[in-house]
Amino acid sequence: KSKQTNIGTVVAGSVQAIIGVLYKDKARIFPLRYNGPQHTKKFIHDHILSREVDMQDIIQINDVKRELHALMRRKNQEPPIARLKGESGAHSGAPVFVVGVYSDVEKLGEGFGSSKAMAEFRAFKDALMKYYLTEVKDFTLPSTINTPEKQISYIPTIVGDTPPKL
Repeated sequence: KSKQTNIGTVVAGSVQAIIGVLYKDKARIFPLRYNGPQHTKKFIHDHILSREVDMQDIIQINDVKRELHALMRRKNQEPPIARLKGESGAHSGAPVFVVGVYSDVEKLGEGFGSSKAMAEFRAFKDALMKYYLTEVKDFTLPSTINTPEKQISYIPTIVGDTPPKL
């Protein structure tokens, strides 16, 4: 089988190569700035991990209702229900509808729009974005462990049956 190479694979390999060079050959290339694992880790944190990326622009979910239903089923929660929370100017030229999405009594998301369907779509999407884009930083990165007595507490989130579509 031939391996298909795309731009993402090339970029990932390039970044790995740069990090490897900084870590292994740092004394010859950057004798003053980067000399050792701690400085390489600082480089990674300063130039890669510190970048802010708006994931809402990247994640494209076509059927938000189906995806949220699958997520609630996986979490053993009640199916999501859309409820009209408010409306303004329903019989005018510029109506605004506000819809909330709930699982039992828990509010999952909220959306607005010029039609009930648009507001409902935005509410379901808001609920999914709140779930998938919430960042929890209550773990220790494996790269910060220097002594054998420290335990790794990082456990990746299980995405399950509703993977983000990139």
